[in-house]
Amino acid sequence: MDKDKRRSHRPMDPPGLISTIFFCWLVPIFRREYKTREAEWNLPKIPKSYVSSLLGEKLEKVWKEQCRATNPSLLKAIWRVFWWQILICGLMTFLLEFVFKLIIPICLLKLIEYYEPGQRSITESNAIQYTAAIIVAIFMNVVLSHHYMLGNLQLGMKIRIACSSLIYRKALKLSRGDTEAEKLVKFFSTDMSRLDLAVTFIHVVWAAPLQIVAISILTYWMLGEYTLLGTTLFACFMALQICLGRYFSTFKAKADVKTEERMEVMNEIISGIEVIKMYAWEKSFYEKIEEIRRAELKQIRRTSWIRAMFASFKLFLSQSALFLSVLGFILSGNVLTAIYVFTITSFFNVLRQTMVASVPTAVTTMTDAWISIKRITAFLTGKEISPNRIRPMSMLPGSTRQSGEQLPAIAFLGVSAKWSQDGERNVLNKFDLEVQRKETVAITGAVGCGKTSLLQVILNEVPVINGAVYVDGTISSTAQEPWIFPGTVRENIIFREAFDPTRYTDVCRVCSLDADFRQLPQGDATILEGKGSTLSGGQKARINLARAVYREADIYLLDDPLSAVDNVVGQHIFRECIMGLLKDKCIVLVTHNQEFLR
Repeated sequence: MDKDKRRSHRPMDPPGLISTIFFCWLVPIFRREYKTREAEWNLPKIPKSYVSSLLGEKLEKVWKEQCRATNPSLLKAIWRVFWWQILICGLMTFLLEFVFKLIIPICLLKLIEYYEPGQRSITESNAIQYTAAIIVAIFMNVVLSHHYMLGNLQLGMKIRIACSSLIYRKALKLSRGDTEAEKLVKFFSTDMSRLDLAVTFIHVVWAAPLQIVAISILTYWMLGEYTLLGTTLFACFMALQICLGRYFSTFKAKADVKTEERMEVMNEIISGIEVIKMYAWEKSFYEKIEEIRRAELKQIRRTSWIRAMFASFKLFLSQSALFLSVLGFILSGNVLTAIYVFTITSFFNVLRQTMVASVPTAVTTMTDAWISIKRITAFLTGKEISPNRIRPMSMLPGSTRQSGEQLPAIAFLGVSAKWSQDGERNVLNKFDLEVQRKETVAITGAVGCGKTSLLQVILNEVPVINGAVYVDGTISSTAQEPWIFPGTVRENIIFREAFDPTRYTDVCRVCSLDADFRQLPQGDATILEGKGSTLSGGQKARINLARAVYREADIYLLDDPLSAVDNVVGQHIFRECIMGLLKDKCIVLVTHNQEFLR
């Protein structure tokens, strides 16, 4: 809260036109940073137009409309949300590439012509006007190019934020079996950055060919037909880039597939390294990784060759185009003049900036972005968990019971479930269960028998294939693997709930955390980082349990909360917490320790 108060200023909203044009609103930020050395506080508050929830809602609304079509397109959804900002950046591209950059060679031609001996068509006032036009065009190029870059960066950031929010929302609607953490990490780290970068070059795709046509017409009209030799070379170069871009896309997609395959095998090796070392399987797995890596390097090498070809064109393209035009001009018996050389060089420099500097990067960037778009679209069109499988208790068959008979809190009727929609094995098969209110039910059994899966079905994390689950009341749960987020111990326990000192004290007592608070350097105000790397497994488990218990709920799903604590602490938690503080609640307890059940 203090951060928001201290960051109340908004220099992102410039006070006037001059401040907007010359970015004067940045000066106070630099001045405050220089004086206070508190960069975090000096940054402006995020404008509402960049808030993830708002951008995500807009894109999600349009994406749902796209999903009703036969072939939903993420690009169309992005266009419908950000079309006006894309058009504004396109307008700035037009002004830069077709107005201000082309004014300079035209005025330069007239200015040089003014100094030709014997000419009388251009007066001194005309020469001054052409000089002023060149200065203004250069000035506008500098100013507008920076605003163009800023606009593209802001647009790219908005698209990245909106798509990240959409992916996150989709991930919450998929079953855990269909959601791979590695895939999500790649979406957020790699694919989103590709989209962000592609926005910067999206207008090069249409501007480059039109610029070739425009300069070809201008040079032909002003200097003659021999200039077409140079512009034709630029056009051939662009066609070659498009052709190579297709190959680049194919090779890049194959390389990405092999990279993902290698990472999957590496994860399997790391998770099963003890077994591999025990059975001396190092050589076999090494050969497997080596084979995949060779196939990956083969595709990476091909993409590198294409990148190298693009880079080599920078060294000779504009010079070769100029050489062809001048050579054709001289061989036709014409006398080479300063007007011809300087003007055509100026025009070709404009093409060089676009064709040599921007187009190769645009081709590779747009190719990467297209691959990411297809991968994200495939993820967003994945089958979601049916929300109707978890039903209110009022829909339970025979729910109109005799007077005085209370409905259960949880009911399973012929439930069959599997972790993945495409999985072959059911984790629950025609399962029936009723858990009454104020009842504690313990579930035990062998590893992999479906204890955790049962809790995940109640939480709607595992798809129900057949049957139905009925739940009445709010739910609080603990995960089998404790999780800690960056923040204080207290923040990890109350987890956005209102702070109640009495309940907080009781929860910490029954979860045996008081002794841990005395050992921590700042008690429950100690900041936890790195997923709680400074805590023991038992401390993480008890904080995880305290988080679930602190929340007032009707149903508590406790997934093996006693496995990481010793017998004395476990007895205390079972007696004081599960059978004490939560005695009037509905509890489903998964445990391997059957001593608590006797």
